[in-house]
Amino acid sequence: MRVLARRSLPPFRGPARGLALGLTLGALVLAGCGGGDDPAADSTAVDAARDTSIGAAVADGVPSDAPAGAPADAPITAADLDVYQRALTAEIALVNDAIARKARATTAEDSMTAMLDALDMKTEPEAARQAGIPVERYRQLGSVLGGALARRQMNPGMQSMMAGMDTSGIGTQPADVQERMRQNMREAAAAFSDSATYREVPPALREEFKRRAEGGLDSLWRELFARRAAAAGLGR
Repeated sequence: MRVLARRSLPPFRGPARGLALGLTLGALVLAGCGGGDDPAADSTAVDAARDTSIGAAVADGVPSDAPAGAPADAPITAADLDVYQRALTAEIALVNDAIARKARATTAEDSMTAMLDALDMKTEPEAARQAGIPVERYRQLGSVLGGALARRQMNPGMQSMMAGMDTSGIGTQPADVQERMRQNMREAAAAFSDSATYREVPPALREEFKRRAEGGLDSLWRELFARRAAAAGLGR
Protein backbone atom coordinates (compact mmCIF):
# COMPACT_ATOMS: atom_id res chain seq x y z
CA MET A 1 0.00 0.00 0.00
CA ARG A 2 1.45 3.33 -1.05
CA VAL A 3 1.50 6.02 1.60
CA LEU A 4 1.77 9.66 0.63
CA ALA A 5 4.58 11.50 2.35
CA ARG A 6 4.40 15.06 3.54
CA ARG A 7 6.15 17.43 1.18
CA SER A 8 7.43 20.92 1.60
CA LEU A 9 5.39 23.68 0.01
CA PRO A 10 6.97 26.30 -2.23
CA PRO A 11 7.94 29.48 -0.42
CA PHE A 12 4.81 31.42 -1.39
CA ARG A 13 3.43 34.13 0.87
CA GLY A 14 -0.04 35.58 1.21
CA PRO A 15 -2.69 34.62 -1.39
CA ALA A 16 -0.31 32.61 -3.54
CA ARG A 17 0.53 30.41 -0.57
CA GLY A 18 -3.17 29.86 0.07
CA LEU A 19 -3.65 28.68 -3.49
CA ALA A 20 -0.58 26.44 -3.33
CA LEU A 21 -1.89 24.82 -0.15
CA GLY A 22 -5.21 24.12 -1.77
CA LEU A 23 -3.70 22.64 -4.91
CA THR A 24 -1.50 20.41 -2.77
CA LEU A 25 -4.50 19.16 -0.82
CA GLY A 26 -6.42 18.57 -4.04
CA ALA A 27 -3.60 16.40 -5.34
CA LEU A 28 -3.62 14.40 -2.11
CA VAL A 29 -7.36 13.76 -2.41
CA LEU A 30 -7.02 12.65 -6.01
CA ALA A 31 -4.20 10.29 -5.13
CA GLY A 32 -5.98 8.93 -2.07
CA CYS A 33 -9.56 8.60 -3.38
CA GLY A 34 -9.34 8.26 -7.16
CA GLY A 35 -9.87 5.17 -9.22
CA GLY A 36 -6.23 4.12 -9.44
CA ASP A 37 -4.72 0.78 -8.48
CA ASP A 38 -3.74 1.95 -5.01
CA PRO A 39 -6.14 4.61 -3.78
CA ALA A 40 -5.34 4.58 -0.07
CA ALA A 41 -3.64 7.65 1.39
CA ASP A 42 -2.30 8.65 4.75
CA SER A 43 -4.83 10.98 6.38
CA THR A 44 -2.03 12.83 8.11
CA ALA A 45 -1.05 14.30 4.74
CA VAL A 46 -4.53 15.78 4.43
CA ASP A 47 -4.21 17.09 7.97
CA ALA A 48 -0.96 18.82 7.10
CA ALA A 49 -2.42 20.70 4.15
CA ARG A 50 -5.76 21.41 5.81
CA ASP A 51 -4.44 22.66 9.13
CA THR A 52 -1.68 24.94 7.84
CA SER A 53 -2.60 28.49 8.75
CA ILE A 54 -0.92 31.36 6.93
CA GLY A 55 -2.14 34.12 9.21
CA ALA A 56 -2.06 34.92 12.88
CA ALA A 57 -5.37 34.61 14.69
CA VAL A 58 -7.62 37.68 14.65
CA ALA A 59 -10.19 38.63 17.25
CA ASP A 60 -13.83 37.65 16.78
CA GLY A 61 -15.07 41.10 17.72
CA VAL A 62 -14.75 43.63 14.91
CA PRO A 63 -14.36 47.27 15.91
CA SER A 64 -15.99 49.72 13.51
CA ASP A 65 -12.69 51.34 12.64
CA ALA A 66 -8.96 51.04 13.21
CA PRO A 67 -6.10 53.52 12.79
CA ALA A 68 -3.93 53.22 9.70
CA GLY A 69 -0.92 52.62 11.94
CA ALA A 70 -2.48 49.67 13.73
CA PRO A 71 -0.13 46.81 14.65
CA ALA A 72 0.17 44.05 12.09
CA ASP A 73 -1.83 41.63 14.24
CA ALA A 74 -4.55 44.09 15.28
CA PRO A 75 -8.16 42.93 14.78
CA ILE A 76 -9.29 43.27 11.18
CA THR A 77 -12.11 45.76 10.69
CA ALA A 78 -14.47 46.88 7.94
CA ALA A 79 -12.13 49.82 7.31
CA ASP A 80 -9.37 47.35 6.46
CA LEU A 81 -11.36 46.13 3.45
CA ASP A 82 -10.98 49.56 1.87
CA VAL A 83 -7.30 49.68 2.79
CA TYR A 84 -6.68 46.22 1.36
CA GLN A 85 -8.47 47.12 -1.88
CA ARG A 86 -6.33 50.25 -2.27
CA ALA A 87 -3.16 48.26 -1.64
CA LEU A 88 -4.13 45.53 -4.13
CA THR A 89 -4.88 48.16 -6.77
CA ALA A 90 -1.54 49.85 -6.13
CA GLU A 91 0.33 46.56 -6.28
CA ILE A 92 -1.26 45.60 -9.61
CA ALA A 93 -0.12 48.94 -11.04
CA LEU A 94 3.42 48.35 -9.77
CA VAL A 95 3.56 44.88 -11.32
CA ASN A 96 2.16 46.20 -14.60
CA ASP A 97 4.81 48.92 -14.62
CA ALA A 98 7.53 46.29 -14.12
CA ILE A 99 6.08 44.23 -17.00
CA ALA A 100 6.08 47.29 -19.27
CA ARG A 101 9.70 48.07 -18.38
CA LYS A 102 10.66 44.48 -19.05
CA ALA A 103 9.06 44.71 -22.50
CA ARG A 104 11.06 47.88 -23.24
CA ALA A 105 14.34 46.52 -21.86
CA THR A 106 17.24 46.50 -24.28
CA THR A 107 19.72 44.67 -22.05
CA ALA A 108 19.59 41.49 -20.00
CA GLU A 109 20.36 43.52 -16.90
CA ASP A 110 17.39 45.84 -17.43
CA SER A 111 15.12 42.88 -18.11
CA MET A 112 16.22 41.13 -14.93
CA THR A 113 15.79 44.32 -12.89
CA ALA A 114 12.23 44.68 -14.15
CA MET A 115 11.46 41.05 -13.31
CA LEU A 116 12.81 41.49 -9.79
CA ASP A 117 10.76 44.67 -9.37
CA ALA A 118 7.60 42.61 -9.97
CA LEU A 119 8.30 40.34 -6.98
CA ASP A 120 6.22 40.77 -3.85
CA MET A 121 9.27 41.69 -1.81
CA LYS A 122 9.52 44.83 -3.97
CA THR A 123 5.87 45.64 -4.64
CA GLU A 124 4.37 45.03 -1.20
CA PRO A 125 6.27 47.80 0.66
CA GLU A 126 5.37 50.43 -1.96
CA ALA A 127 1.75 49.26 -2.22
CA ALA A 128 1.46 49.43 1.56
CA ARG A 129 2.93 52.94 1.58
CA GLN A 130 0.43 54.09 -1.03
CA ALA A 131 -2.40 52.56 1.03
CA GLY A 132 -1.15 54.31 4.15
CA ILE A 133 -0.25 51.25 6.24
CA PRO A 134 2.98 49.51 7.31
CA VAL A 135 4.05 46.67 5.06
CA GLU A 136 3.69 44.22 7.96
CA ARG A 137 0.02 45.15 8.23
CA TYR A 138 -0.50 44.72 4.48
CA ARG A 139 1.06 41.27 4.65
CA GLN A 140 -1.24 40.37 7.54
CA LEU A 141 -4.27 41.54 5.54
CA GLY A 142 -2.99 39.54 2.58
CA SER A 143 -2.63 36.49 4.80
CA VAL A 144 -6.16 36.68 6.21
CA LEU A 145 -8.20 38.42 3.49
CA GLY A 146 -6.07 37.31 0.55
CA GLY A 147 -6.07 33.76 1.88
CA ALA A 148 -9.87 33.78 1.95
CA LEU A 149 -9.98 35.20 -1.59
CA ALA A 150 -7.66 32.44 -2.77
CA ARG A 151 -9.90 29.80 -1.24
CA ARG A 152 -12.95 31.46 -2.85
CA GLN A 153 -11.31 30.89 -6.24
CA MET A 154 -10.26 27.32 -5.56
CA ASN A 155 -12.76 25.65 -3.25
CA PRO A 156 -15.84 25.54 -5.52
CA GLY A 157 -13.83 23.74 -8.19
CA MET A 158 -12.39 21.32 -5.66
CA GLN A 159 -15.87 20.60 -4.30
CA SER A 160 -17.12 19.93 -7.83
CA MET A 161 -14.18 17.64 -8.53
CA MET A 162 -14.80 15.68 -5.35
CA ALA A 163 -18.52 15.37 -6.11
CA GLY A 164 -17.68 13.81 -9.47
CA MET A 165 -15.00 11.50 -8.12
CA ASP A 166 -15.42 7.77 -8.77
CA THR A 167 -15.58 6.10 -5.37
CA SER A 168 -16.95 2.78 -6.57
CA GLY A 169 -13.66 1.03 -5.79
CA ILE A 170 -13.73 1.86 -2.08
CA GLY A 171 -15.91 -1.12 -1.25
CA THR A 172 -13.38 -3.50 -2.79
CA GLN A 173 -10.64 -2.49 -0.36
CA PRO A 174 -9.88 -4.07 3.02
CA ALA A 175 -11.95 -2.67 5.86
CA ASP A 176 -9.13 -0.63 7.39
CA VAL A 177 -8.28 0.91 4.00
CA GLN A 178 -11.95 1.75 3.40
CA GLU A 179 -12.13 3.60 6.70
CA ARG A 180 -8.98 5.59 5.98
CA MET A 181 -10.24 6.55 2.52
CA ARG A 182 -13.64 7.64 3.85
CA GLN A 183 -11.95 9.62 6.62
CA ASN A 184 -9.74 11.33 4.05
CA MET A 185 -12.79 12.26 2.01
CA ARG A 186 -14.62 13.66 5.06
CA GLU A 187 -11.62 15.75 6.01
CA ALA A 188 -11.14 17.00 2.45
CA ALA A 189 -14.82 17.98 2.24
CA ALA A 190 -14.42 19.93 5.48
CA ALA A 191 -11.26 21.60 4.15
CA PHE A 192 -13.15 22.96 1.13
CA SER A 193 -16.32 23.92 2.99
CA ASP A 194 -17.71 27.44 3.29
CA SER A 195 -16.63 27.66 6.92
CA ALA A 196 -13.09 26.67 5.96
CA THR A 197 -13.01 29.30 3.20
CA TYR A 198 -13.65 32.10 5.69
CA ARG A 199 -12.08 30.54 8.78
CA GLU A 200 -9.62 33.41 9.33
CA VAL A 201 -12.02 36.27 8.56
CA PRO A 202 -13.56 37.63 11.79
CA PRO A 203 -17.14 36.29 12.03
CA ALA A 204 -18.71 39.75 12.35
CA LEU A 205 -17.00 40.79 9.11
CA ARG A 206 -17.75 37.75 6.95
CA GLU A 207 -20.96 38.89 5.24
CA GLU A 208 -19.48 42.27 4.39
CA PHE A 209 -16.30 40.58 3.18
CA LYS A 210 -18.32 38.28 0.89
CA ARG A 211 -20.16 41.27 -0.53
CA ARG A 212 -16.92 43.16 -1.14
CA ALA A 213 -15.30 40.07 -2.64
CA GLU A 214 -18.09 39.74 -5.18
CA GLY A 215 -17.99 43.49 -5.78
CA GLY A 216 -14.36 43.68 -6.79
CA LEU A 217 -11.87 42.10 -4.41
CA ASP A 218 -12.11 38.74 -6.20
CA SER A 219 -11.23 40.39 -9.51
CA LEU A 220 -8.34 42.35 -8.04
CA TRP A 221 -6.89 39.25 -6.38
CA ARG A 222 -7.10 37.28 -9.64
CA GLU A 223 -5.54 40.13 -11.57
CA LEU A 224 -2.58 40.45 -9.21
CA PHE A 225 -2.01 36.69 -9.28
CA ALA A 226 -2.18 36.63 -13.09
CA ARG A 227 0.00 39.70 -13.63
CA ARG A 228 2.70 38.47 -11.27
CA ALA A 229 2.73 35.16 -13.15
CA ALA A 230 2.99 37.08 -16.41
CA ALA A 231 5.94 39.05 -15.05
CA ALA A 232 7.69 35.72 -14.39
CA GLY A 233 6.89 34.54 -17.92
CA LEU A 234 4.25 32.07 -16.77
CA GLY A 235 1.08 33.69 -18.08
CA ARG A 236 -0.45 36.49 -20.08
